[in-house]
Amino acid sequence: MHIPGFQKIENVELAVVANRSLASAAEVARKDGIKRAVATWQEVIEDPSVDAICVGTWPNMHAELTIAALERGKHVLCEARMACNLAEAQRMQQVAQAYPQLGAQLVPAPFSLDFDATIRELIAANKWFFVDYRERNSKEAGLKFIDIVSTQTSTTSEPKLRAFVLPCETLLLL
Repeated sequence: MHIPGFQKIENVELAVVANRSLASAAEVARKDGIKRAVATWQEVIEDPSVDAICVGTWPNMHAELTIAALERGKHVLCEARMACNLAEAQRMQQVAQAYPQLGAQLVPAPFSLDFDATIRELIAANKWFFVDYRERNSKEAGLKFIDIVSTQTSTTSEPKLRAFVLPCETLLLL
């Protein structure tokens, strides 16, 4: 998904790719003109020639990979969902703050763009809100959602905002 965008940036070289298997990494490398494929993500972050990584794994791996990469001096672009729980997210933030010379950024989830501004406005206005974790099945296969309701709204009314929650089923608002 990000590979075509990276390829358009001057002075960016896609040097190595890791995937679920060496065979699938090799296929991505062949298809997208990446010089090298490796069998594990550890090989990527241990490579001294790699300056930055893009973490595009399932969310259950985001914290481990991001922290390991930062601790090895790599800049990190991490896909959304940030982490599987608050403790992981806080650890990611602590490690990122420990390496202020490195860039650590999250890619916003495209389905949250519609309400991110509203969440920022609520926080800025000191109108706290809570997350109602009653899971409900979505009509879309495999998706669940949670409701975000402003404290200005009755808990029995329809929520003003809705967020889809994917594998980790956690929504973190910073």
